[in-house]
Amino acid sequence: HQAIVKVSHGTKFNRFNHDDKHWEMSDRTIGNFLEQTATFLISMWMYAIFISAKGSGIGGLTYVAIRSLYPFLWSLYGKFTLIVELSTQPCYAILNYFQFSLLWTILFGTFFYEV
Repeated sequence: HQAIVKVSHGTKFNRFNHDDKHWEMSDRTIGNFLEQTATFLISMWMYAIFISAKGSGIGGLTYVAIRSLYPFLWSLYGKFTLIVELSTQPCYAILNYFQFSLLWTILFGTFFYEV
């Protein structure tokens, strides 16, 4: 909608104009979801195939639930604050667990969760 309004008024559309705080929050929410999507999907599916489908499902659902908190945590102060990290850092921990577990299995031939 914002793009259509800007173009119809003859002004150049600038995606990075963060004067509108709702636009900035939406832009950062989408960006935050997308920046880890490939890593998340590859790690989750590799974990599911080689280690545990059930564990992968639990980790994946937890990841999505926590990541979904991003816009709500941003909204608390209307800008990025450290509280927003509560929706990103646990997700990095899940990705690291998937990847470390895969590396462990490759190196030692056992499952990390059994150690």
